[in-house]
Amino acid sequence: MTGVVHYIKDSTGIPVPKAVFSLHKITDTINAGYVFRNLTEGQQVKVIYENANPSKAAVYSWWGYWLQWDELLASILIPLILFYAAKAITAGPTPESLMEELEMQKPVKRRKYDV
Repeated sequence: MTGVVHYIKDSTGIPVPKAVFSLHKITDTINAGYVFRNLTEGQQVKVIYENANPSKAAVYSWWGYWLQWDELLASILIPLILFYAAKAITAGPTPESLMEELEMQKPVKRRKYDV
């Protein structure tokens, strides 16, 4: 579905981009604004919606629909947190564990015909 962007004032009086589209002679308005998305007045955008509930529509674009800033932030922060946790856990080994590790590094005697 194609929608047209219009800047409509919200309850605080700030104009926000809204996408207006018509489905079965019913006009619906959805929020089209998203972080780092630049839309101009009158711009046509693709709108994707649920058949059962057209009011749950969204502007169909890679930024804001497929890739969202909170998911991007989580995919960066979670590995960093896990990395620092692993680093903190393994940073200060006890003398017993160091001795055990050194004992494991000794070469194992192999038999002459072992494959």
